[in-house]
Amino acid sequence: MKRLILASAVILGWAAAALGAEPGMLISLRAVHMLNNEQASRATPVAFEATVTYYNPGDVDLFVEDGGEAVYVETATNAHLSPGDRVEVKGRVRASFRPEVLAESVTVTGHGSLPRPLAADFGQLIRPSATANW
Repeated sequence: MKRLILASAVILGWAAAALGAEPGMLISLRAVHMLNNEQASRATPVAFEATVTYYNPGDVDLFVEDGGEAVYVETATNAHLSPGDRVEVKGRVRASFRPEVLAESVTVTGHGSLPRPLAADFGQLIRPSATANW
């Protein structure tokens, strides 16, 4: 029994180290979307992967999407990012029109295809729920 407990503890320790997520860290776009602006104002740390849908190197605006969820990320100017790049974003969430992310780092991990565009009418596009979607 002691061996089973020890083995379980070791495996759980490895899993926590592999995930590298500090307690309370948000690790998905869905988790960011679950926040309201009061919660977002607490600057909770985030670390997630997503696909770049928009970036202009002369500006700080970055839009990323993953699993049908999208979010605005403020990042550095003149980064080498292109639509379709798969990126790892680390930073902190903040309040805005809708909770968004202030990036501390954006790292390209690969390149793929863009997500399917959101089919929406004008009424849907002017609501916060569609903000940042491709």
